Amino acid sequence: MKKALILSLCFAPDNAIGAIRPTKVAKYLKLNAGYEITAITTEYDFIAHGLVDPLLQKDLQYVDNHIVLKLTSLAKLKFSIFEIFRSFKHSGKAVTLSPSPHGKKTKSRFFHKIFSYLNKYFSYGYSHSIHKNLSKIATKYILKNPKHYDVIYAPFGLDYYLDIAADAIRQQNLKAFWISNFGDPMIDDQLTKRGTRNYEKYVHRVVKTADAITGVSDICLRMFVGRQTGKLCVFYNGFDRDELNYIVDASPSCKFTLTYTGHLYSGERDLRTIFRALRELIDENKISRDNIAINYAGKHESEFLSQVSQFNLNDESVIHGFVDRYKALRLQMESTILISASWNRLGYTDVITGKFYEQLMIGKPILCTITGNLPNSKLKEMIMEANVGIVWEEPTDRQDYPALKSYILMQYERFIRGEPPLFEPNLEYIEKYNHKNITQQHIDLVEKHYANADAKAV
Repeated sequence: MKKALILSLCFAPDNAIGAIRPTKVAKYLKLNAGYEITAITTEYDFIAHGLVDPLLQKDLQYVDNHIVLKLTSLAKLKFSIFEIFRSFKHSGKAVTLSPSPHGKKTKSRFFHKIFSYLNKYFSYGYSHSIHKNLSKIATKYILKNPKHYDVIYAPFGLDYYLDIAADAIRQQNLKAFWISNFGDPMIDDQLTKRGTRNYEKYVHRVVKTADAITGVSDICLRMFVGRQTGKLCVFYNGFDRDELNYIVDASPSCKFTLTYTGHLYSGERDLRTIFRALRELIDENKISRDNIAINYAGKHESEFLSQVSQFNLNDESVIHGFVDRYKALRLQMESTILISASWNRLGYTDVITGKFYEQLMIGKPILCTITGNLPNSKLKEMIMEANVGIVWEEPTDRQDYPALKSYILMQYERFIRGEPPLFEPNLEYIEKYNHKNITQQHIDLVEKHYANADAKAV
């Protein structure tokens, strides 16, 4: 029986999107191959404000040793300061910097530039501090509690101190197979110059330390291309069908209901095209506003209100706030249509939200909006291949918008007639994104490594 160490900033029962993948890897390393699992993480109160994901909590039964390390006092102080800025960023105050009609455009632009700079600085500082803290306390724990591992799985997050933690583990596990996973691109146009320089150094450390470097998309591995061949693998994010067995109280809404759950990233994810189509269909008397409802569940209430109010759909909207994943999944299962959103632009392409994989699992039609200056995104390709909905992309608005509007009307008319939505998903394609199958790819990677090592030993 192989022993696996998962060293992750977020892990069950943390109600954070970053906790899902490492937790599911742990679950299916156990179920698929019988690995003994040790997970080292940090206390989750400062990541998800103490909110527990009840579905991930059930997965802790597959973890043999769940070690939650306490934050240092200095780290808690830093995070408290950063949280003040994050709260301001996602409040209504953060969206009042647009130019006014009273000749104050220059001043507004000036304050907007300052806010943008502070946004980049504090976002980077928050990320760096919390990763640095995990690296330090994890290294200290590992040195005090030596143990043998055959596999080390480390999602991106050990930051500059990767080599310190790696050395501590390697001292005890010289032959362990190290997998370094990336759920997001480290370097993008939102990063500070200092952050870019430091992450470029981090790339070199990862290449030196890891036996395999995995990413949830091609863009996550872009910074490694040309540095190492044979180490890079794309293992997409996914869903866990087991979770649907726990949601037994979902019943279809009596209204034609559209639901979006998740972050809006200060408007990077833009839902206004969908709201515009609904507004026009209402004005054309093709849809009755009394028969529709729009759900939003997430932290960015002010951004959602800013978008939906432009089309006078406030009364049709229900804001649920930041909810745990059980409630988010239930909301979507009770809905008629699900909403997805992303962006695809030069310098930052093929962004696929983790929520999209949940939507594939739930099995409802999807309306997707993708902003940016590049067409033919990876997300569009996936939705078309899965045959689960329709996609609007900003560069092809002229043909995409009429198609989106017609699709909404068609599904609405079926709903009014009491018919199920038109929905014929490609189930074989969708199952590729089942966490059970994705984790098996990790296991195959490990087994191939040890088989090659045994062959060389002979």
